[in-house]
Amino acid sequence: MTLEEFRAVFAEAGLSELFDEMQQYAKNSIVIEVQHEVNQQVLGASRFGGEPDLPPEIEWFSNPETGSPLNFIAQFNCAELSVFDKDNKLPKQGMLYFFYDVEAFLWGFDARDSIGSRVYFYDGVMERLEPRLCPAGIRRFPVSGLLFANRVELPEYTSQLIQTKLSDEEYGRYLDLIEELDLEIDNKLLGHSNNIQKGMELQCELVHHGIYCGSSAAVQNHQVPEFTAGATAWELLFQMGSDDDNDVHWAEDGRLYFWIRSEDLIARRFERAWQILQSY
Repeated sequence: MTLEEFRAVFAEAGLSELFDEMQQYAKNSIVIEVQHEVNQQVLGASRFGGEPDLPPEIEWFSNPETGSPLNFIAQFNCAELSVFDKDNKLPKQGMLYFFYDVEAFLWGFDARDSIGSRVYFYDGVMERLEPRLCPAGIRRFPVSGLLFANRVELPEYTSQLIQTKLSDEEYGRYLDLIEELDLEIDNKLLGHSNNIQKGMELQCELVHHGIYCGSSAAVQNHQVPEFTAGATAWELLFQMGSDDDNDVHWAEDGRLYFWIRSEDLIARRFERAWQILQSY
């Protein structure tokens, strides 16, 4: 949908004021369609699961506390993404890899949770890539091919970017609109997060500054007002949902989210991405 089409449907639902605020934060996302029937690995191709294609000098990433290997969940060939990256935020070439520790199963509430995931960017010669078998004893996720599409997105009402307050009746109309427009997405790069609970931008910023966010005490921390403005510096990098067909479950039908500060995205410091898990 275009912004003008969004404007019309929000107006019809009596939610023009909400749209007026949301449109200020409109972004382009790369929506991912999972092809479960494409279960063969092609060297250097984007995919969920299977084994990663890594340069030979890179050792398998592991949890520095336990020594356990991280689980490979996805790789993206940036050249395949480029045509869909309308805001030119991702590299034009190279490979982007995502790993997560399914044994530790960390939620991203605590600064120490950085041990449980890793994002790696390779911008070298693609001919140097080679399939790397998953270490023995860890879970290997099924291979799925991926298709991509561009989509204009607005932040959700639960995003911490949004200050407009809706009545219960207006919120009901908003939820109906989300369902009618099929705006709930499981898998994507960039754009805005589809939140299972609340927005995550402030959580990223608070944890970045060492504030634990796994309890209600976080919002009572006297430093929160100091860091609130910094929440707008965080962008969604990758969102991956649970998938019954591939027996991929992030807690109770949850989603994994990888966030990154805008300055780190520009500088290609993908290793600084922050992972959050939300679940129903």
